Amino acid sequence: MIYEATSSLPVYDDDESVIRVLHVSDIQLNPASWSIIATLQEQYGVDVIVDSGDLTDRGSAAEDVFAEEIGKLDVPYVWVRGQHDSMGTQRAVAAQPNAVVLDGDVEEVGGLTFYGAGDPRFTPDATRLNPDAAGVAALGEEQAASVRGGGEDVDVAILHTRTQARPFDGVVPLVLAGNEHLRSTELTDLGTRFLVQGSTGGAGLRGLDHGSGRPTPYQASVLYFDAETGRLQARDDIDLGGIGLTSAQVERHIEADPDRRIGEPEDEDEEATPTEGAS
Repeated sequence: MIYEATSSLPVYDDDESVIRVLHVSDIQLNPASWSIIATLQEQYGVDVIVDSGDLTDRGSAAEDVFAEEIGKLDVPYVWVRGQHDSMGTQRAVAAQPNAVVLDGDVEEVGGLTFYGAGDPRFTPDATRLNPDAAGVAALGEEQAASVRGGGEDVDVAILHTRTQARPFDGVVPLVLAGNEHLRSTELTDLGTRFLVQGSTGGAGLRGLDHGSGRPTPYQASVLYFDAETGRLQARDDIDLGGIGLTSAQVERHIEADPDRRIGEPEDEDEEATPTEGAS
């Protein structure tokens, strides 16, 4: 099976000063994902799992049973709703004993402070009036403002889409998102790292329908945080070959400046500029 390829992946040094977080996303009803997640959680000694949404495909009541697999994992499972997840999906996830559902909430889990919010859209319902991209961005602005003025130092923000997440630039040190089925990362001038995860479900069962014949890889990342500062120190990006493949690849990325300033950079010239008329 494809998840067996994880058995020889390297792990970070076993150190109690490090918090290990497994970031997954866009499982989209692929049952193979649970074996991959469980194997990675055990192999890397993961403390917390973060799922940035689209657990299901259509968010139907028949799919609610899929969420029961979360309860079989023996670590906290922090989850936000994606645009394929219904409020019924959210209730099914919340019913799991280890699940932490965030929908406009700040919560400390495993030594880290998370903010998370669900996607305001539910796209499988053609009759639903969903907000457009501008509306999603405006909601993100409101949510980021609430975090900025909330008085709590948030270590990680979790949103499903880049559109909703973008306003958190300069507000938190790390933003985790999904939706795009392809991993990417960006460190902005305001000091925020955005990590968009690929599909941990190989784009779900729809991944079987690629006309090109090239399966979507299963992607996940193990993030290593300093337990004292809550700052990301490094991450392992893990790629497993898509359906029908058994390849595995891991790339370690070290944060060059984990304790960097977040927010507007200080103007070093401002204090040096004399006041007009001074002698």
